[in-house]
Amino acid sequence: MQDEKAADEVRKSALKVVKEAEKKLAHNPHNVSALEVLGEIYYREKNWEKCLTIYKTLHDIAPIHNEVDQTKTCIRLGIAAFMLEKIDEAVVPLTEAARRTPDNFEALFYLGQAFYKMDLLDKAVPCLKKAHIINQESTVVYKPLGYALFKAKKYRESLPFLKKAIELQPDDKETMYNMAVGMSEVGMGDKALK
Repeated sequence: MQDEKAADEVRKSALKVVKEAEKKLAHNPHNVSALEVLGEIYYREKNWEKCLTIYKTLHDIAPIHNEVDQTKTCIRLGIAAFMLEKIDEAVVPLTEAARRTPDNFEALFYLGQAFYKMDLLDKAVPCLKKAHIINQESTVVYKPLGYALFKAKKYRESLPFLKKAIELQPDDKETMYNMAVGMSEVGMGDKALK
């Protein structure tokens, strides 16, 4: 009961913040602080349509508004586009973010996945490898990196990542199949049968 009350208070507070920001934008559609507040809320809520719109605006006005964090804007614009399956739209801002901050895990991870979806494996693999190097603790890289390496016919290299992905999701039949094919391709067919 108390948790519901607290959650309700948080929702009311967020609604108030959204209304205030929208009011500021009604007077000035390029109010950076209002756009950033809304962008943050929509990003946390995973409201990708609204997030995309907000970060597109921030990206467009960034050259004349020095206070805009261009790297964060590019990353979030790219992630929102990626989540909405607008892969071509995702690549440009994610590439810009990766160029600005070459060691940014999020930019490289989503850029690698976007390239994978575009079947640009020669670009996907290095992005995903670098993301893995930057954050070796992150388990989200295993499956996309394993798949990219597998699809690029780098079977031996794909196996450790596919194995870790299976450890995380033991019922993932596609990953198990890819691992079995990969093992068979590198002469480990007898182990693949097990």
